[in-house]
Amino acid sequence: MKRAIITKTFYFLSSLGIGLAIYSCAAIAPPSGGPDDETAPKFIGSIPESGSTEFMGGKVILQFSEYIDKKSIDRAISISPEPQTPVDVIYEDDEIHLFFPEELLLNQTYIISINRTLTDERNVALDKSIQIAFSTGSTIENGKIMGRVFGEEKYAVHLWKLNGDIIDTLFFSKPLYVSEADDKGFFQFNYLSNGEYGALAVDRSAAGLPLNRERIAYGLGPQLVYNLSSNEVIKNISFMIHRETPKIKLTHVDWKGPRWGWMHFNQSLNDISFEGVKIIDSDSSELIPNYYQDSSEKSRFLLTLNDTLNEGKVNLNIKKIVPNSGPSTSNSAISFRVSNDPDSSHLYLLKPPLTSIINKDNKGGPLLSVVFSKPIESFSDSAFQIISDSDTTLASMTKVNPMEFTFLPKKGWKEKKTYRLLLFSKYLLPIEGKSFPDPIKSIDVISKKKIGYGTLLGSLVGAQKPSIIRLKLISKVPEYFVSDVDSNDEFYVNELPEGRYELMVINDSNKDRIFNYGTIMPLKKSEWFYISSDTFEVRANWEIDIGKIEIEK
Repeated sequence: MKRAIITKTFYFLSSLGIGLAIYSCAAIAPPSGGPDDETAPKFIGSIPESGSTEFMGGKVILQFSEYIDKKSIDRAISISPEPQTPVDVIYEDDEIHLFFPEELLLNQTYIISINRTLTDERNVALDKSIQIAFSTGSTIENGKIMGRVFGEEKYAVHLWKLNGDIIDTLFFSKPLYVSEADDKGFFQFNYLSNGEYGALAVDRSAAGLPLNRERIAYGLGPQLVYNLSSNEVIKNISFMIHRETPKIKLTHVDWKGPRWGWMHFNQSLNDISFEGVKIIDSDSSELIPNYYQDSSEKSRFLLTLNDTLNEGKVNLNIKKIVPNSGPSTSNSAISFRVSNDPDSSHLYLLKPPLTSIINKDNKGGPLLSVVFSKPIESFSDSAFQIISDSDTTLASMTKVNPMEFTFLPKKGWKEKKTYRLLLFSKYLLPIEGKSFPDPIKSIDVISKKKIGYGTLLGSLVGAQKPSIIRLKLISKVPEYFVSDVDSNDEFYVNELPEGRYELMVINDSNKDRIFNYGTIMPLKKSEWFYISSDTFEVRANWEIDIGKIEIEK
């Protein structure tokens, strides 16, 4: 067996805070040629075997199916609880040798965790994290805590044993145990002693790190403390990851011309109002802008002025930003520069495509959104016309903001019919520059098959009350539908667009009809929830009874 050791020992902090001394080894080159090996390394076993008792220290050998990349070892292996004397580690080909001190705690179970940062020499990672354990006494602890983290990314779960500590303080310290969730979000802690535990789910990139609320997405469970009895299994703990909403901040102004531009914020804003919005020109004069939220990019607002700004440095001040919920923000200010170069460009369309395909919904829609490249300062009713089969069709037009207008035929779109929206240049005056270069701009709208709608019904067994059902339409742009659960634990959701749905049950304790993730500061657990492992197909004009959904305990 090839073995490479250097005499210098160094220490590093593992993801669980334990210092390990590593002896480096020479790289062993894999054979060249042939297809890339994408097979994940497998953990073969340990010597002594996991679960051994009367362990008095000494060497533990971890065996793998192939050579391991020695550079990945330092972050991959952690030991809990932390021995007072650091554990030496030697890498030898497909084995990792751990040398435990003899001064170990009596009647203590020690857990060696190997996470998925461990890779082979072709940088292929373990397919799942591994935990093995040894006891210095005659028995080994065998409590388990397991569950699932829901989300679209890769996650890890932190676990602390309380021992009388305040849990919200522990969340900001390094965890005692770390379990990386697999690709479906499942995690498991093994070999736990009895006692009280706190748990927190985080982005996998933050595994083993103290929580930083501004940088790390996290998720609390519907229970803050888990009381584990001896050799008990606590299962089906669920977490939903989110990122705390930061304080609202005005980030920058993108000024497009003498009389209009965009102000940008650090997040999407809903149900927001402003007090004392003004622009201070370079000559110190004050102008009051009109502002309109962008309907598709809700982190920015269109600003327009009746007067022209002078060239040079300009300031935007907002006395107060008042959200519908949460604290208000006072005295936001930012500066930007204005150029008075004349705008000689023509107006053009940002959306929709000149040939647009729509599917009629059950209300005759959807609305056709037309977005211009500049604010429209003035227009007349003659500026827009919808024709079908050479006949003019009466239409409803709504001005969303000076750059966006929506259209819908008075009687709604008809199936399998082609429409043409005409925009007449001479009746459209942009805030600056020129209108369309052509007298008429046309958009063809092809109305295809009507969206089909169906009904989904069923009942719950074991859900926490009061409950609501949230259905997520699985598509490129997910849609959500919320329905109540009645006193008999039954639900009935109609007018659902055909398609496949994910079903989530929420204990809507505050009756706001949304899922509440919980917070660290102030400490507040998440609402209880359950997501069905099955998805459900809704068919047009069908009433689908999915029967009883039994909540796993």
